[in-house]
Amino acid sequence: MPLISVTTGGPDIDPGTYPVTLVDIEGPKVITPQSGPTAGQEMEILVWKFAVDEGEFEGTEIEATTSTNTGPKSKVYGFLTALLGGKPPAENAQFEATDLAGRRALATVERPENGWAKIRSLVALPVANLSRGVAAATGAPLRAADRQRAQPAVNTVRGRVAPTPDGVPF
Repeated sequence: MPLISVTTGGPDIDPGTYPVTLVDIEGPKVITPQSGPTAGQEMEILVWKFAVDEGEFEGTEIEATTSTNTGPKSKVYGFLTALLGGKPPAENAQFEATDLAGRRALATVERPENGWAKIRSLVALPVANLSRGVAAATGAPLRAADRQRAQPAVNTVRGRVAPTPDGVPF
């Protein structure tokens, strides 16, 4: 096995949108950026670690960094809102990494020209996806509305599965 192997950088994952689970949050860590608007200034960051839940890249871990700012326009606030099912966090709410680990969201991953894959945005999973996940994990029955969403739309005239507007039977 070689001592050094050169890679493209970051996890091997294609750009796209993936269901992810938060594994951990590390920090705050103090860094000094070498470029950009905060070059040369010390700042604290959080490192968010997510794992892809399904598909070709299932189990792939990908990280995102944020500042420690938590105002309504911050990236942290957006991440918290996504991880809380789309509900914004209450003012003065406090969270430990263990409070959030295991929560799921949809991550849009991009790979800029430098080749390092990163999470561009994080949004809440649709409620139906969350209900099915809970039902699968616990054996609890689905609500009628979620059962209906889980079934493909059927074209009653021809008896065939009809795609939804996004082209996917759901």
